[in-house]
Amino acid sequence: MMRKLLLGLLIISANSILASHTVGGQLTYEHDHDTFYTLKLYVVHDSKSPVPANPSVPVCITNPCAPVSSFQVTLDSVSVAGTPYSNGGVYLPGADLCVSDSSAVRYYIYYYENTVDLGPYCANITMEWEAECCRTHVDNLASISGTNNLITARLNNTLGPNSLPEYSIIELMRPICRNRVTYYDAFINEPDGDSLYFYKSPVYTGQCGIGQPMDFNAGYSVSDPVLSYDGYHLNNSTGVIDFSPIASEKRSSVGIVIEEYRFHPITRQPVLIGSFITDFVHHIVDYCSNEAEHWGFDKDTLVISCGDSIIPITFTKPVVHTTIDPTDFRLIGPNSVAVPVIDVSTTSSKVYSDRAYLKLFNPLLDSGVFALTIKTGMDGNSLTNVCGSDISDSILYIHINGRCNIGLQESTTLHDFKLYPNPASGLLTLSGIQKGSEIAIMDLRGSVLASYRHDFEKSTPHVLHIDKLQEGIYIVKVTGPYGQSSLQKLVKSSSLIQ
Repeated sequence: MMRKLLLGLLIISANSILASHTVGGQLTYEHDHDTFYTLKLYVVHDSKSPVPANPSVPVCITNPCAPVSSFQVTLDSVSVAGTPYSNGGVYLPGADLCVSDSSAVRYYIYYYENTVDLGPYCANITMEWEAECCRTHVDNLASISGTNNLITARLNNTLGPNSLPEYSIIELMRPICRNRVTYYDAFINEPDGDSLYFYKSPVYTGQCGIGQPMDFNAGYSVSDPVLSYDGYHLNNSTGVIDFSPIASEKRSSVGIVIEEYRFHPITRQPVLIGSFITDFVHHIVDYCSNEAEHWGFDKDTLVISCGDSIIPITFTKPVVHTTIDPTDFRLIGPNSVAVPVIDVSTTSSKVYSDRAYLKLFNPLLDSGVFALTIKTGMDGNSLTNVCGSDISDSILYIHINGRCNIGLQESTTLHDFKLYPNPASGLLTLSGIQKGSEIAIMDLRGSVLASYRHDFEKSTPHVLHIDKLQEGIYIVKVTGPYGQSSLQKLVKSSSLIQ
């Protein structure tokens, strides 16, 4: 009896250490082996009411298929990368992406994990973490005094093991600016190839097994937990959030549930195999930081090679992809001739990133410095960063590595040689070539990519298959049997129909 009492006191003490001003949390799991899973818990606090780091925390497990259906496991504190906080944990990474530290409440985060046995396979295993007290002040919840955070995850492993997807609470906690279109793209990956469904949820308070949703103040709801101009939008398939906050110096608690579905091998019907709730706070301040307002190209010298037709560029702040358009860019060469930008792409699966790739109509063929300019202004027709600020820095200089030499200055002594069509996509015809002539296709650096011999009479055209050539500009050189030669430019385009 005394042992059980001491255990209960230890559990209460552990929860009390994490009691003051809890902002939110997230509990997920990853399959280890058999019925063992690694539980992962993030707990977020604000720095207005510091609490010391705790070496471990309890998590409640309910498995209706186990001999003892309810039991507790312990998760141990694990260090994470970031700026250390004086009482343990780390300051929230990336919190100053859009706002300055002086204008927003600073948050810090603890992380706990452990690999535990969840008991027999079952269709409804529940994992819960509760903070005994107390939620920090937020504006959208009613009667928060004395309430806590209750964080839940669920598992159905009757169709096999499962690992929950990664949905970053660190990204969701990033403070934002008033009157700006805001995007959050917190999804990282889904390890099992299952289908996901995201939806808005109340945040919960209570004890393990006895949770209840928190009530909202007037003007707020599950659908619209933040005051915004056109509503609070959550993409149910991707988990991307966007809205335009109205009020400043507001903090609103939000719940997002992520459900994971897998097709049953026999019925082929979707079965819910896992879920978890992310409980977090949107903190809205009056103004973006100077760095978020005045941003643009990364000013590191960009050096590319002669003949390149793709230009990689980086930005000082992540750019929202939907605001990028080829017409935003203008590239002027050292000869004052414009090089059209025909496409812009990114390699990121997110809705924003700090890197883009410009595709040019023609490769860069001039030695020297190119000037890349971009539209600026507040007309909604320029690049916008993740903080909702239009781009302000409008020019980037690009240096060509070495001198361009495409070899077209060679004298021409073979005058009957013609090639068509030009541009070409699949078949290229060469006419006026003497028997015994050598044909070479070269890139703009003079490297021979393919060579052929014309063993027919001059009246017979030579047909080449150029399907495997990449789009771009090439040099076709024909050398006659007596040393006479001719060079012609070839444009390869995959968009043509032949």
